Amino acid sequence: MFLDLAQQFADKATCSIAPKARGSQELDRLTMQVAQLSCRDNLRSVSQVGRMRRLIERLFDIQVQNPFADARLEALRRYCVLFRHGDNRAPGAEAELLDHGYSPEQCRLIRAVLKRGG
Repeated sequence: MFLDLAQQFADKATCSIAPKARGSQELDRLTMQVAQLSCRDNLRSVSQVGRMRRLIERLFDIQVQNPFADARLEALRRYCVLFRHGDNRAPGAEAELLDHGYSPEQCRLIRAVLKRGG
């Protein structure tokens, strides 16, 4: 007989990072963190990577921001970077955010956070 600590604490250790419900008028902590982290990224971090660019980055040891594994968070990061730099692709990125479950009100709140500096 042994004490199974994994089973004992399994219920307490599980947590979900569930997005706020569509239409929710607040931003969750993870959304705020991604918005703040995106302030360090430049436009190059959201553009397509080709062979030549990859070669140049390797030759000159240029550090590039890797995309998030979660498509929803990557869409948010992309939107934040494009909006913050005033890029004309920002409206398309906002449509992608809406497709990933963000509400128009949440997009407005994200813009407000980015305007005041992340």
